[in-house]
Amino acid sequence: MTGERARTSPSAGTTAGPVAERRGAARFLRYSSLSLVTVPCGYGLLLLARHWWDVNAGLLNLAVGTVLTPPSFLLYRTLVWREGSGRGLFRELFGFWQTVMLGALAAGVFIGLGDVLFGGDPVLIVVSGLIGQVLIFLARYLWLDRVTFARRGAGRRSGSLDPISDPKASETAIDD
Repeated sequence: MTGERARTSPSAGTTAGPVAERRGAARFLRYSSLSLVTVPCGYGLLLLARHWWDVNAGLLNLAVGTVLTPPSFLLYRTLVWREGSGRGLFRELFGFWQTVMLGALAAGVFIGLGDVLFGGDPVLIVVSGLIGQVLIFLARYLWLDRVTFARRGAGRRSGSLDPISDPKASETAIDD
C-alpha cells in the first residue's frame, strides 16, 4: 500500500513536472542556439573544401562532419548537456558521432543532389543541405537528450521525478 500511495500522491508530479519541462525547454533552446553557430561553421568548411577539391559536395560533407565531430561534441556537451550521462566520455562521443553521421548522410543526400542538379552553385548547395538537416533536427535533439546524454536510471529527462526520489512523495508514504 505504501508504494501505491507514493505513486498516486498529488505532490509527486506537481513541482517536478514544470521544473523539468522548463529545464527541457532551456536545453532545447541552448541546443538550437548552438546549432546556429555550428551549422554555419560546418557549411563554411564544406564550401572551403569544395573550393580546393573537385569532389561531390555530398561526400565532402561526410568528411567535414567527421572532422568537426570532436569540437562540436565538446561544445554541446559543455553548453547543452553539462551533466552528461555518467556512462563515460567515449560512449557519449560515439553516440554523438552517430547522430552527426545520420545528419551528414541526410544533408549529404540533399547536398549531392543539389550539387548535381544546380552545377555546384555554392548557395544552392548550402540550401540543399539545410533542407536535409531541418528534416532531422528535432529527431537528433530527442535522440541526444533521451539516449546519448540520458542519465542512467533517470528515465525521461522532461518527465516528473520518480516517486521514490521525490521527498514529498516519501513523506506521504511514511504516513501509513
